Amino acid sequence: YIAFMFISGLALSLGLLMLYPGHPAYLSIQTLALYLLLVPTAWYDFKYMKIPNKIILTGIAVRFLFYAVNLFVDAESFFVAVKSDIVACLLIGGILLILRVLFKTGIGYGDIKLLLMMSFFQGVEAAVSSLFISLLIAWFYAIFLLITRKKSRKDTIPFAPLILIGTYISMWLVGA
Repeated sequence: YIAFMFISGLALSLGLLMLYPGHPAYLSIQTLALYLLLVPTAWYDFKYMKIPNKIILTGIAVRFLFYAVNLFVDAESFFVAVKSDIVACLLIGGILLILRVLFKTGIGYGDIKLLLMMSFFQGVEAAVSSLFISLLIAWFYAIFLLITRKKSRKDTIPFAPLILIGTYISMWLVGA
């Protein structure tokens, strides 16, 4: 598991630097930090069907550290990043609350907190991309489980591993 995390994180870092050469290095490190927060969260959710608040709070603290770096390195882009992150949190939060109201057992509050923390890291474009790809993967996974009769319509599945996969794909596509 640790080897997988290390190899996939290294591939992500090097890949982002090669695919997006004009991308500042601290943004690639920020993306890697988000990924490194998602991997243990996905494992914990898969094992216990719960997302620990410690990881969410750690993610928020790490994001504030990156805000400080961003302000120091490029003050002009700092305000753009903060605005994008706030809009992403409001947009993703609104979408998730609507989903929660429509489908009471569809998405848990831990998943909502995780996706809000991610949108705080990613900004509007990447957060929407991550959410869309994650929901798409979850839909295919649920259909597979229903067809193979491993789960019924009333059963729940851990969403954080699917968020990890969707966000990893989104990171490659969007660069954040």
